[in-house]
Amino acid sequence: MALLSKQEQHFLSSVVQLGYGNPFLTDRIAVEKAALGREFVPGGPVWSASVSDPEAEPPNVAAIYRKVAALLEELPERLAAASDVHQEQLTLYEESVHYLLYQRYHANFVAARGQWRFYRDFLADWNRLHHIPGKHFESGLEPAHVFACFRQIQRAFHGIYDNIIGNSMPAARLRSSVWQSIFSHDMRRYRRVLYRKMGDFPTLITGPSGTGKELIARAIAGARYVPFDGERMEFADALGESFLPINIAALSPTLIESELFGHRRGSFTGAAGDRKGWLEACPPSGSVFLDELGEMELSIQVKLLRVIETRRFSAVGDTGVREFHGKLIGATNRDLPSHIRAGKFREDLYYRLCADLIQTPSLADQIRDSPQVLHEWCIT
Repeated sequence: MALLSKQEQHFLSSVVQLGYGNPFLTDRIAVEKAALGREFVPGGPVWSASVSDPEAEPPNVAAIYRKVAALLEELPERLAAASDVHQEQLTLYEESVHYLLYQRYHANFVAARGQWRFYRDFLADWNRLHHIPGKHFESGLEPAHVFACFRQIQRAFHGIYDNIIGNSMPAARLRSSVWQSIFSHDMRRYRRVLYRKMGDFPTLITGPSGTGKELIARAIAGARYVPFDGERMEFADALGESFLPINIAALSPTLIESELFGHRRGSFTGAAGDRKGWLEACPPSGSVFLDELGEMELSIQVKLLRVIETRRFSAVGDTGVREFHGKLIGATNRDLPSHIRAGKFREDLYYRLCADLIQTPSLADQIRDSPQVLHEWCIT
């Protein structure tokens, strides 16, 4: 007898697609429909907050959770009794368990406020669903790491959903691109390897003034991966600032250098003492945000390029080498390619920043696609 019927396998495959997919892509609708069949409730293609009900979720999420919870209560016993189970089926089961656990504990993450004692309940569910006699799961994922990933997903979703408002397709594409900026396009690879590496890549946010570039930067900065200590039941970012902004246009070049790189006493007029810059003060899970990046002097651009390439820098007036462990996020409303042609912006820095590029749509673009956007919350 097969471990899973064709219907069950089809359902769990759809569940896994949802769990590892980008929730802001319109493809989600087709996957929900495949999972629920006749139980599917039609709705709009865009998942966004609205004025009437800012916390509403698509009606199919709860239905899918109930269905997968019921099925996964039965499967451990079936798995234990089965003598010949293909690894593909074990992987499908394990990934379905991850979907179940995220949905089950999502509300706990939202309400936690720094209290993570519910990890005990999470771990009990994890052990009950993963420890099946005679069966081995190849992923090797540890519960504390998955718990940290779940917290990151919850923070990323709400940071994007709460701050990037609008039912237009340009707004939907923007939410999707921000999600991909955080997790890449391959969530499986992200959980295995990339969660350690994504902070190494700078993010550049471009678009007209007033289109929410700082809100996007805050959403990205607030959704960094932070390790969880299962024994102490605490995250590594319990202390420390995670978002360190600098407005380039509002400061002189000397002050920008001081803010970014720090300085030694006497290195310039007014430097009465040593000062640690944002790059040095930023924790591994933090982000330095450079607003109005297009206004940066060429001499500072050279130093910033070195930070991106080597993760190293020196304070103003000092020869000692220091390291930057966080993520760099830049934003500009300038046409940087035009600045490059005019000799005002370094081409090599631009292409380094473009490793991860997010472009915000103008309000006019949103209105053309969806005129009712004027009656909704706007990106500010």
